[in-house]
Amino acid sequence: MAHWTIPFKSVNGTDYVVRILGADEDTELIGSAEPITTQEDDNDDLFTPDRTQSGYVRFVDSTGDTWQKILPSSALSRYVELIRGGTIVWQGYIKPESYGCEYGVAPQSRGFPIHCALSVLASFDYEPNGDIITFGTLLYQLLSKAYIRFANVYLPNDMAHTWLTKKVNCFNFLDYDEDE
Repeated sequence: MAHWTIPFKSVNGTDYVVRILGADEDTELIGSAEPITTQEDDNDDLFTPDRTQSGYVRFVDSTGDTWQKILPSSALSRYVELIRGGTIVWQGYIKPESYGCEYGVAPQSRGFPIHCALSVLASFDYEPNGDIITFGTLLYQLLSKAYIRFANVYLPNDMAHTWLTKKVNCFNFLDYDEDE
């Protein structure tokens, strides 16, 4: 699959590439002053179950119509990777939202809001099939829905193996009737 790329150097000289999948042909874009910024949920509550990330990817639209080609049509249509030295260091999606800009002005800096691959899971409903599976399998099914490319999932303590091998009844809540 072709992609748009935004190569840039960090302040300390490290080479990075932002890659947005879904282009008709490989296209290199010119990054804005800050080609990508991300921030993590900084809630002070130590018991917050996940720390999602959001931010922006920015580029100079020299033709005035590139932004229209990049617009996402769904939650999963514009996958974004930040790559350093051939390694993916961040992954997520462009948010499918309403976008505004000055029409017919080129060149113009464009910014698209992005969110981490974990955040995109809020776009889906989990459809259990009633099977009894391990928690690890359930976690894998959920993360795979967002096409998350992961090598490791880190859990907070040495009980991870025990947690991942516990059985879970994926009861089909769609057929559940409280009166029965």
